[in-house]
Amino acid sequence: RSFLRHDLAHFAIELEVPIRRGFWGCVSSGASLTGEGVAGPEAELAESLSGPIQTLMRTEAGRDAYIELLREVAPAGAGRDLAERVYERVRRLHGHWKATPYGGEMVLVWPE
Repeated sequence: RSFLRHDLAHFAIELEVPIRRGFWGCVSSGASLTGEGVAGPEAELAESLSGPIQTLMRTEAGRDAYIELLREVAPAGAGRDLAERVYERVRRLHGHWKATPYGGEMVLVWPE
């Protein structure tokens, strides 16, 4: 099975919350893509959000589903604005993924 959708969910939520020491922040600091070296409260928060976001991506859920999810699971202060940003980021990532030709390369840049 591919973990790409889950990894894209991490990318979206970690950029928009922002979570600097989630999966991608840890990887950019030298942790393994296997997850070895990814730990801590921010990594746990990222994981708790990425699973449900992955499901919303798979089902191509609308904005309201993201708002409902973040109200239930997100950190204090998460509201409609964050949900809209996450939804839009996921929508763009999903489109980028679908537009990437078979055997092609999808490049994402993590901010330093």
